[in-house]
Amino acid sequence: MKKKFNEAMIKLYLGASDESGIGTIELVLIVVVLIALVILFKDGMTKTLSNFIDKIDGQANELF
Repeated sequence: MKKKFNEAMIKLYLGASDESGIGTIELVLIVVVLIALVILFKDGMTKTLSNFIDKIDGQANELF
């Protein structure tokens, strides 16, 4: 009886120390943070990209 209990405790310990799901949780948290940052800075990023594209378009028109 004691041997079975010890074996069960060892299996429980080894199963609890499995960290294979940690990467998934970290990935989900990173995605959530990135989405939140995009939502917060959407207007600023849109203006910056628009100005950048306008400058590229203006310089391209000068070349052609």
